Formats: sequence, C-alpha cells, structure tokens
Amino acid sequence: TYIPQTSGMTTVCQGIAEIYEKDIGIKPIVLTNAPEFENIQPSLRDERGKTIRLIYHGSVSASRKTEKMIQMMDHLDGRFELHLMLTDANPGYIGRLKRLAQKNSNIHFLPPVPMRALPRCLNQYDMGVYILEPSSFNNFHALPNKFFEFVQARLAIGIAPSPEMARIVKEYDLGVVAEDFSPESLAQRLMNLDHEKINYYKLQSHKVSRLMSAERNQEILLNLVRQVLGE
Repeated sequence: TYIPQTSGMTTVCQGIAEIYEKDIGIKPIVLTNAPEFENIQPSLRDERGKTIRLIYHGSVSASRKTEKMIQMMDHLDGRFELHLMLTDANPGYIGRLKRLAQKNSNIHFLPPVPMRALPRCLNQYDMGVYILEPSSFNNFHALPNKFFEFVQARLAIGIAPSPEMARIVKEYDLGVVAEDFSPESLAQRLMNLDHEKINYYKLQSHKVSRLMSAERNQEILLNLVRQVLGE
C-alpha cells in the first residue's frame, strides 16, 4: 500500500500513531472518537447527597471482562452505587453479569439510550468508570467514545491504567487512575474520594469539554484536506 509522505493517514490515539511512526516512519494524524460538544453544566452535589453514583455505559464482552466492574463493588462501602447501561449485543453474557450482581443491592442495570442523548442522561451521575482488560492490541491502546462521553457529561472519571485514557486523565486532572487492572485497585482509588473532590473533577471535565469534542477533530480534518489539496 502506498502511503504518501504528506501523511494523510489518521488513527484514533497517540499511542498507535507513535507505533506507526516507529514501524514505517510516518506518524498519522490523531482523530479521536470524541462526540459533538454538549452545552451543559456539571451536576455538582453536596454532602447531603452522600451516595456516590458510578456509571458505565456501552457494549460488553467476555474478552473485556466487564464483570470486573461488578467485582469492584465488593471492595467499596455503602456510599457507592454502580449503574450499568449495557447494550444487548450479547444477551447471554449480560445475563451472567446480572446474576453476578444479584448479591449487591447497590448495583443497578439500566436500559440503553440513544447515543446523542447520552451526555445529558449521564450528567445525573458522579463518575464514569471503566476497567478494560488489556487482552489485545486494540484493548491496550483503547481510547473509546465512552471516555469522551464521560467528559461531555461533565463527570469525574475513574479508570484502570489503560495508557491512552490514563494519559488524558492525568494531563487534565479529570479523575483517578488505578495502579493495575484489578477491581481492588480501582476501588482503592475510589474509596479516597468525597463529593468535594468529585465536584472538582467534574469541573475539570467541564473545562476541557470543548477541546475533547468533535469540534477539535473537525478543525484537524479540514486542515488535513487543505494540506492534501495544496491550499
């Protein structure tokens, strides 16, 4: 395959771009999976609402070990609720997850909503959480749309140390990153939080919400088209 030296290549994250550069000498332009900018405010809460509401949304699979987020709840105290908004592409596996969660009354399953409605729906929660097992090249380098939807919803973020997501969380101080991919590790980070700190992370998400939206990608893509056309 011929790859022009002007590099019209695109990829979805910095890590994959760096691997291309190392292997073939060309660094692609990064266009993330960020959604449209959502013009909403963070839903800040005070200590009178003591429950900390965690949310995960999207598809699930056995290879990603989505059950780790359910197992995480075994290591959190009664302040925490986990809400799972799962698509039913794998109903058998979702059934297994529901059976696993039966023993914990603080775990709730929600029906999915349309993608464009996600940010405003998620805005009522406190933290978006995600433990993605690095079981493949793509999973290791994942920077999924749900991560940016957490930002558009103005949520604090709690994740396992997936390099691409962790880099952004740390750079912009959007939440907490676990030491490893175990449920216990993320739970340990979450246990140190209170509503004051969560509100701070929500406000940090608000600050970068426009930067981490499709608007930025549109600018990059238009500049690429102009470059290719020689304008």
